[in-house]
Amino acid sequence: MNANALDYQGAAGQAVYTGTATMWQGETAVRADSIAIDQSKGDFVALGNARSTIVLDTGVSIAHAAEIRYADTAPHDCVRIDEECARRRHGAGAGERDRRATCGPIASM
Repeated sequence: MNANALDYQGAAGQAVYTGTATMWQGETAVRADSIAIDQSKGDFVALGNARSTIVLDTGVSIAHAAEIRYADTAPHDCVRIDEECARRRHGAGAGERDRRATCGPIASM
């Protein structure tokens, strides 16, 4: 993780990184104005100018949205992008296609 500031609430297992927040693992990365991590659940929310680069078995998925959420749940871990943003960037119907493209097992960051 890199950021300009960190608000860590250890008892709650919450960490909020702000100011050009970046987290990565290998070639997979998420960048945003802020990234909030729930360490107890393994979830995160990237807010404000959120961008992700996710390396999948089928190739690289790149997403841009106001908000990107990751929920560490079985059986499908999924990063969901803002569908309206995807439609504006890629045309009608792209939101669903892009959301599916970013779903898949992702190692905890």
